[in-house]
Amino acid sequence: MIAIVDYGIEKNHPLIKRLSKLKTDFKVTYNESEILHSDKVILPNTDSASSAVKQLHLRNLFTMLRLCNKPMLGISVGMHLMSAFTKDGNLACLGIFPGTAERIDEEKKRESDSDLSEIILIKESRLFNNIESEEIFFFEHSYYLHVDKFTSAVAGQTPILSAAVEKENYFGVQFLPEKSGEAGSKLLNNFIEL
Repeated sequence: MIAIVDYGIEKNHPLIKRLSKLKTDFKVTYNESEILHSDKVILPNTDSASSAVKQLHLRNLFTMLRLCNKPMLGISVGMHLMSAFTKDGNLACLGIFPGTAERIDEEKKRESDSDLSEIILIKESRLFNNIESEEIFFFEHSYYLHVDKFTSAVAGQTPILSAAVEKENYFGVQFLPEKSGEAGSKLLNNFIEL
């Protein structure tokens, strides 16, 4: 079973719909025991990293998630929660990946007239098995992680932006696979099959 962490901020309908189509067993939960007994964990996207961090503390999940060694996928803001720090509220995050989630430059954001962007694979990744470099994904973001040694893919139009990060059992994607068509379904299926 996959545990989708519930921050108390409902925004999971597209992810739930996509996982249901993939016929996988999942549960949206903030129950520590259910998360601990799951096979994998997804930190979904939400509107605000600062609100999500506060909810993780209020629900006594923060330390457990920091120590969790199950396969974990952070989606967009969920990926930022896996970093060391976010400038959205200036808060310490889970620290699974180094670096800081920084606000994207508004000028650069305006240069792209679409939320669709190609990703460029820069190293082999189990998450991108059978997904080609230059595949198009749906991005929705105000913050990002810089490229570093854990970056497995960059966004084509803004190569300073980590489109995906990977370290051992931990994965993060800046884009929303649940809104990225067939490529997004493949990526979620790759995570399910890890």
